[in-house]
Amino acid sequence: MLTPLSWIYGSAVQARLRWYGAGWGHVHHLGRPVISVGNLTVGGTGKTPLVIAIGEALLKRGVGVAVLSRGYGGRGERAGALVSDGRGTTFAWEESGDEPALMARRLPGAAVIVGANRVAAWRRFGDALRPGVVILDDGFQHLAIARDENVLLWDATDPIDRAALLPRGRLREPLAALSRATAVVITRVDQADPGAVAAVEREVRDQAGTLPVFRARFEPQSLVEVATGREQSPERLDGARVLAAAGVGRFDSFTHLVTRANARVVEAVRFSDHHPYLRSDLERLVARARDIGADMILTTEKDAVKLEQWATPQQGVWAVRIHAVIEPTGPWEAMLDRLAARVGRPA
Repeated sequence: MLTPLSWIYGSAVQARLRWYGAGWGHVHHLGRPVISVGNLTVGGTGKTPLVIAIGEALLKRGVGVAVLSRGYGGRGERAGALVSDGRGTTFAWEESGDEPALMARRLPGAAVIVGANRVAAWRRFGDALRPGVVILDDGFQHLAIARDENVLLWDATDPIDRAALLPRGRLREPLAALSRATAVVITRVDQADPGAVAAVEREVRDQAGTLPVFRARFEPQSLVEVATGREQSPERLDGARVLAAAGVGRFDSFTHLVTRANARVVEAVRFSDHHPYLRSDLERLVARARDIGADMILTTEKDAVKLEQWATPQQGVWAVRIHAVIEPTGPWEAMLDRLAARVGRPA
């Protein structure tokens, strides 16, 4: 029944692509190198960990970094906001949205700007920032901004051979859009069947020839106590009885990560993506963890930025801090080197 609606949606997508392809849609240049990180599908593919990984790598190269994001769910989404200036000034998640707030914390040397109209937000705040690279978060369909690298993510646990356009499936664009990318990162390769990863690689070859293809997995880096911010080794999860609770796009990937760290998930509580937590949500989780004898409540860092205002050390609420491992390393680092080398040159 949804197939005709997918045809209508697909026609609208193609019309928009032709509009920009014909030069009728204005493409804005931000005056500095831009690397876009985006999806072909709705839902979580691991964009935020990839943005953080890219930002960390560029900062280590001595390059200024500005993240430009929509700021979904934050008060600054409509008017635009400077979430972080890269010098220690940050806004609360209610202003920025949960993912930009997390990126600002994980990238303290980077600026973070949000706004549904990202061109307008950049014009308002970008000129005051030090030179560097712009990371365009969730930017693959944001055709109004020019980019030097167009990195497209595909979740390996999402079968590409059954992909269909919205609303029948999860595709924002047809698979032919792979040809617009300059690189593809297949994420969560450790959670998928090898045949599923190979199927994505075959599709990339069919649509985009020799496009560079990378594989990424997400691993625990540390545990962060939500109430205090103190860190412990992820080895603490070994054998722990855990109540896993999160509001993320791929909840099963979160629980898989936890079980791979040898924790025992005795109960899982799933909230909607970007869930705006109330104090009562945390109180219910704490009571339930006590009832089932859980050693800790475990959540994601994205959820933690919203829970920390109520959490206390006695409640045993911890977040898993993850980092992205991207392979092959050499070509990935070479791409970042190219971006870093462009800083200071005319864009």
